[in-house]
Amino acid sequence: MQSVLRLLAEISEESHIPILLIGGHALQAYGVSRQTMDVHGLFADGGTATRMSGQATRWVVGETTCLVPALPHLVAMKLHAIRSNPQ
Repeated sequence: MQSVLRLLAEISEESHIPILLIGGHALQAYGVSRQTMDVHGLFADGGTATRMSGQATRWVVGETTCLVPALPHLVAMKLHAIRSNPQ
């Protein structure tokens, strides 16, 4: 997992596009452990991406620093996912 995070961090730095770690992996930054093995992408419009990255927390994983959305943003994304697919 650390090699994937390192690659994403490098892409983010080179492209000057913030990449935020979300889902179960992001929860680890807040001390919540959730078993997950997948990595998903999420694309947000410019305004949403700017707000989320501006309020993001930096989380160090090994030698890589990741951006993690603020807790209210993580909760909002989960609620949106549930509303979009209640199953």
